[in-house]
Formats: sequence, structure tokens, C-alpha cells
Amino acid sequence: MLNGKLIVSAYKLASSIIKAIPDRLLSRISNALGRCAYRLSSSKRVLVERNMHRTHEGQITNHELRQMTRQAFISYAKYWTDSAKMQSLTDYQIDAGFTVEGFEHIEDSWSEGPGPILALPHLGGWEWAGRWLTCRPKFEVTVVVEPQQPKELFEFMISYRESFGMNVIPLGPNAGKEVIKAIKNNHVVCLLCDRDIEGQGSK
Repeated sequence: MLNGKLIVSAYKLASSIIKAIPDRLLSRISNALGRCAYRLSSSKRVLVERNMHRTHEGQITNHELRQMTRQAFISYAKYWTDSAKMQSLTDYQIDAGFTVEGFEHIEDSWSEGPGPILALPHLGGWEWAGRWLTCRPKFEVTVVVEPQQPKELFEFMISYRESFGMNVIPLGPNAGKEVIKAIKNNHVVCLLCDRDIEGQGSK
């Protein structure tokens, strides 16, 4: 429990600092953090390298593998710093930073009812897309999220997502009922469904 509280306190402190940092400097900081994590997190580095090697079906040099793995760490660091920065942005700033194609399909489905389900992959900063969607005046957005450990961090992330208008449903025995309720209430339901949580998918 103590470790969980310390992690959340560190996240809150980092978030409050990041909000005050100019974007150009923040980009350099996140780049440096990603490079440090790449060097220091040997077990994570091996895991990412293995995934990259599998993704490219072995058709990749060791140099390319190291470059791509390093870039993955940098990208992940940027995800966290950008997410912290997002809390300080207005709806106008969020909207101005987006280019959207095909949104009319979601609007049409929502207009016909019941609420549409968006089947999404874990790509990019999906919270940014969710935040942008909550800026649409007529939409209620509901997301299903996988519980994390420690519990304190999971609760912090729920509060973070709820702070900019998302309705959060933790994955669990009652999640199905809550999703059906959200659909009936014409919410846009977001499911990040590309992960094989039970480990029974194709390999």
C-alpha cells in the first residue's frame, strides 16, 4: 500500500511540474527520459526487442532492432508526459490540435442509436482521442479499462480520465451490464480490445 501511495504521489508531483513546462522543452525532457529508461530497464528492453523482432518476422538487423527499441521507449515516455500535459489544456486547445477523418460515421451511428461501440487498438495516446470526443457537445463517452496494480495507481488513473469527462468502467464481473447500460443511454463506448488478456490468442 505504501509503495502504491508513493507511486501516485510521484505521478501527481510530476504532473504538476510538467504542466508548467513549455512544449519544446518538454519534448526534449521526454526524449531524455525515454533514452534513460532504454538504458536502465534491461528486462523491459529485452521484452520490447523480442516483440520488435517478432513483428518484423526476423527480417531486421541488430542495429535496426536497437534503434526501433530505443524509439519505442522514447515514444512511451512522450505518451506519459503528453498525458500529464493534457490536463492543463482547454477544450479549444485540444480541438485545435486534432485533424479528424471519417468522424461522420460515428455521428451517424450515434444519431440512429443506440450508442455505438468503438473497437480500438492500443496505439498512440488514446486518452487524447477520448478527451477530444468529450469535447463534442452532445456525446457522452464511456471507456472500459483493465485494472492495474497497485490499486492506488489504478484509482488515480480512473480519476485522471474522469477529470476530463470520461465515464470509466473497470473490467470485471459487472462490466458487461455497465456497458449495456451505457449503450442504452446512447453513450459512445470505447473498447481497447486488441490485447489477449487470457493468453489464448493466435501467436
